[in-house]
Amino acid sequence: LAAGRESARAFLRSIQKDLQKVFVVFLIGFLGTFWALRVYVWDYLFAMTRSNMTAAIAEEVDVIATTPFEVILLQAKIGLIVGAIVCLPVLLYFGRDELRDRGVWPQSPIPRWKLAAIALLGASLFSVGVAYGVFAFFPIMFSFLAGFGLEAGIQPTYGIVMWTEFIVFLSLSFGLAGQMPLLITGLSYSGVVQYETFRDKWRYAVVAIFVFGAMFSPPDPFTQLMWAFPLIALYGFSLYLAKLVVTAQRSSDRIRVAGAVRNHWNVVGGAGVLGGALVYAFYEYGVRPA
Repeated sequence: LAAGRESARAFLRSIQKDLQKVFVVFLIGFLGTFWALRVYVWDYLFAMTRSNMTAAIAEEVDVIATTPFEVILLQAKIGLIVGAIVCLPVLLYFGRDELRDRGVWPQSPIPRWKLAAIALLGASLFSVGVAYGVFAFFPIMFSFLAGFGLEAGIQPTYGIVMWTEFIVFLSLSFGLAGQMPLLITGLSYSGVVQYETFRDKWRYAVVAIFVFGAMFSPPDPFTQLMWAFPLIALYGFSLYLAKLVVTAQRSSDRIRVAGAVRNHWNVVGGAGVLGGALVYAFYEYGVRPA
């Protein structure tokens, strides 16, 4: 703990001159979230809650505020969390020298275009995770749980604080979980954590996923499985991706990627065509609605 406190102090000292920039990024995230919740998000969340319910259930569902200050305080709370998440990459970037001295940042300088590509990939993975929560997890879950309540003769009424916190925070948890491929691959590539550690400790990762899901999802097995199974599959994909990257890194003196692609252009091109055909069929032939 003492070493951790000293590391935190050293990290804060190293970014002291850049704290104003970090605060500006935080403020943009906070105010943008506050404004978006007020103008767009509430109506969208109401519509999303009712989207996959039957007409009878959707008509009975209601969301209420029990005190005058709930909505504005809730917007501020969510804005603070989103602002902190938005400014975290900037905070790490400005503290990269201190992190490099402590062995948790790649020793060789990283080109800015690579940092931009990593940031874009991270944002894309975050968006995919949030989209899974918003478009798949919550509509099915609300329909499932509200239907049980209605069949028991109880009108489904949600307090706006618990309802919104559940949707927003669980969506954020899905978005953060979506960073798993980037995190595992980055740590393995930089050597901070060896790929073999992630591979050999996969059982602990599965247990951690279920425990985390039990804490942030409803207590019924149906929604916990909807939380855990995609993350377990994502962990497996992350291991495979890390294995490819680490193998290429360790064999860089013997393997020429560009030459391998030229020698097997037909296989690479065929895989791309097959992937495009699967995506086209997914949207064109009714797989998505089904």
